[in-house]
Parts: sequence; structure tokens; C-alpha cells
Amino acid sequence: MSALLLDQGLPFSTAHLMRETGHDVAHVAEMGLGEAPDDHILTVARDLGQAVCALDGDCHTLMALAGATNPSVILIRRQHLKAPAMAKLLGEVLNLSGEAIAN
Repeated sequence: MSALLLDQGLPFSTAHLMRETGHDVAHVAEMGLGEAPDDHILTVARDLGQAVCALDGDCHTLMALAGATNPSVILIRRQHLKAPAMAKLLGEVLNLSGEAIAN
């Protein structure tokens, strides 16, 4: 299963809920990156072997402009999900695509 770094727009407690079910997940706020720009978050995630999960397309744009192929980025298009619903959705994504996300 792939390690996942949740961007600032996702509920903070999502990381805790996902760790309770065995997923390797951190939130940027837990890592002191709550105010960090997306390019720095991408660099940290790449260095730590994490995929990034975000609510906006900024990470994809930055990666395309840089010609980068990693880290993997999961773009969540559903707005206003509470932590339990977000954790359930991301758990399903990781269970279905975890191996592809890690590569």
C-alpha cells in the first residue's frame, strides 16, 4: 500500500482515521507544511516516497510544467466531504489503485 500525504484542503482528521485502518497517511499540517507552497509539498512527498492527495489541480499543473513523473497525485473532485467520508473514499482508491499509485 502506498504512503499518502494529504494536502491542506483535506480534513486534518482524515489522516488519523486512515491510520486506524492500516494506511500509511500523513497530513501536511502534521509535518509542519500547512503553509508550504505546492511545489515544496511535491518535493517532500517525492523525497519521502509518498503520493499526494489534493482537492485542486495545482499539483498536476506544477508537475506538468516541470515535466515531472513523480510523485503520484490523487485529485479529489468531491468537495465538502467530512473526514469519515474522505477516509472511506481514499481507502477505496488506495485499495483499488495502491500499486499503480506507488509506481
